Amino acid sequence: MIKSSTRSDIIRWQQMWDFILSISILCTLSKTVAAWQVDLAPTTLIHRVEPDSEHRFLGNTTVPDYFKILLSDGDSLIIGARNAVHNISLTSLRENRKIVWHSSAMDKHSCGSKSKSLEECQNFIRVLVKKNDNELIVCGTNAYKPKCRTYRTSGESSYEQVGPEESGVAKCPYDPKHNNTAIYTDGKLYTGTVVDFTAREPLVFSAPLRTEQHDSQVLNDPDFVSSYDYGENVYFFFRETAVEHINCGKARYSRVARVCKNDRGGGSFLRPDSFTSFFKTRLNCSIPGEFPFFFDEIQSTSEPGLGGYKASLNYNERTDMIYAVFSTPQNSITGSAVCAFKFSDIIDSFNGQFKEQASPMSNWLPVDLADTPSPHPAKCVNDSKLISDRTLNFIRRHTLMDKAVPAYGGGPLLLQTSFVSRFTQIAIDWQVPAASEDNLNKVKYYDVMFVGTDDGKVLKVINVGDKEIKPVIIEEIQVFDSKTTIVNLKVYRKPSEGIEKLVIVAEDEIKTIPLHRCHLRKTCGECVALRDPYCSWTENRCENSMEHAQNVVTGKHPACGTSEPPIVVEEDNILPTHIPRQPANVDPTIPNHIDAVPPVGGPLTGASQSAPCSKQYSVAEMAAATVVCIVLSIVIGFFIGYRASLWRNKRSNDPPTYAMDKCLGTPKMQNRYNTDPQLNSETQHYFSPEVQKQLNVVLNLTPKTQNLPNGGVESKVHKVKKVYL
Repeated sequence: MIKSSTRSDIIRWQQMWDFILSISILCTLSKTVAAWQVDLAPTTLIHRVEPDSEHRFLGNTTVPDYFKILLSDGDSLIIGARNAVHNISLTSLRENRKIVWHSSAMDKHSCGSKSKSLEECQNFIRVLVKKNDNELIVCGTNAYKPKCRTYRTSGESSYEQVGPEESGVAKCPYDPKHNNTAIYTDGKLYTGTVVDFTAREPLVFSAPLRTEQHDSQVLNDPDFVSSYDYGENVYFFFRETAVEHINCGKARYSRVARVCKNDRGGGSFLRPDSFTSFFKTRLNCSIPGEFPFFFDEIQSTSEPGLGGYKASLNYNERTDMIYAVFSTPQNSITGSAVCAFKFSDIIDSFNGQFKEQASPMSNWLPVDLADTPSPHPAKCVNDSKLISDRTLNFIRRHTLMDKAVPAYGGGPLLLQTSFVSRFTQIAIDWQVPAASEDNLNKVKYYDVMFVGTDDGKVLKVINVGDKEIKPVIIEEIQVFDSKTTIVNLKVYRKPSEGIEKLVIVAEDEIKTIPLHRCHLRKTCGECVALRDPYCSWTENRCENSMEHAQNVVTGKHPACGTSEPPIVVEEDNILPTHIPRQPANVDPTIPNHIDAVPPVGGPLTGASQSAPCSKQYSVAEMAAATVVCIVLSIVIGFFIGYRASLWRNKRSNDPPTYAMDKCLGTPKMQNRYNTDPQLNSETQHYFSPEVQKQLNVVLNLTPKTQNLPNGGVESKVHKVKKVYL
């Protein structure tokens, strides 16, 4: 039995412990807050791009198109859509050619019999590769019965089909919501998709080879993001459920896998139709520390290029690399990050140790190099048919590498934690020259990142740090409305005509905007404070130049005077208009937009900052105010809890009293723990016989027909044994 005073002491100690723990957490966060880039705010908020500087493309105005960039071919951009392929000009966004491909009535009927809606039973074009200069391979979902066709350019404005339709199984997904990737290189089509209607069998495929079937150690519920040809390998980027973490709970990791382009399968009965060179490793995008915080789910990648995560004075210091967008799980803290990876680090990981699980109950551990066959199984060989059975057995059981690929620079280049939006896409303008802040005769080169979000925004970002990562958000541009997800981004340049554009693709609209807006800055201070590598102050105007007054690192320059210019905010225009669509019989699950909460204020949400009577607070001030409020709330809560526990302890020691129930006319015992027999016997006269019959849980009712008339009952009140848990 635990006394009331003892319980109240325990409650007070627990409250004291909660208070101490909360203070410890706040102190820990104060030490790590810099790693989360909490003071990061855009230099410019643009609510609407100048109408004269943007172009726009709309396909079907009655039903959603579900656009997806499938190929960039010179000055043309080829878009997969609903029952169509659009070839549009990157210069004007006008349509050059179009392929219309509807599913047959029979295929639609078959799709409907599988409990699919009318909107799902369309032909969504999801694979398009260039076979040669004049031919395209096009694959669509075709009402959940994938098909492929070959088209040839005909004249200047049309395509014509070449040959019959072919099965698109293992080349194109059944469902347009399924993520897939495809690339055509060295005369072969490589795809990452699913091979069945239920999407339970994923694979990497290049006829006649595929990854091992029904093996979770090879592919475990993957979502493919992209694929690229690099050197003698084809690389696949995807996220999947991690088999090495399954003993500790379910988690999804980001991966990069590769296969050799000259792989022909095994020569014996082992893996004759399977890749002998499929291996994968983890991509590490995390905030470093004793206990790193991981952004585990890759969402998109840029195209590979030559660049660097930090600015350099030497153009030859570039390296082959790729940028990628990562996020936390949907049911976790809402966070997004941008990480960069060098291809040399990816190659080093595949040349290292393998990871294995000796038994189903064992941990995943690295394989000793002495137990690894020679030559290294992950290296491409001239003829895979000559690989020994011992090596093939090793390959079958070891597809995962031990060493994860580290982020270039040691951590994320850009972070965002927000309840409003997540990063979705990224495009890079590689090595943009800018005037050096320390010597006007030198030029520094920056990788300019354009990051799309699921609330219709594009962030323009560079890293100005030298020894550490210091991102600068140059612009935050509201391209679409806040409920529109950006699904593709692409940088387009045509130097001969002075064209520099960013192509932004939503599921039913495409726009192009300039890469910079230097001419909007009217003073030297505003031009330099923009910290844009494209812009510099020259000849009394701000223009696209890499000479004269500029300082991307600090945003200040002696030529502009000593006064610090204010943050530039563009908010004199309304949000861009968006043509509403009213599709008929549309299933809202195909594909879904992510509804974002409208902006509610703060420097990152695009809220108005021009109210004359409202004071603007910095992020640091708001953070300090939040911490003070939390501490005060904890102290007040502790005091109230302490007083309540004293009151409760006093009440528990008071003698029992009784009150009449106004509804039943019966007393209610206020101290239900008292079991005094005398007290219980004294209270029997308060209860009527009808009420006594209802209290059979407490009363022992024994019929005494021989002593009481009319079969009356004798009431006896017994003690109730108390049980404390």
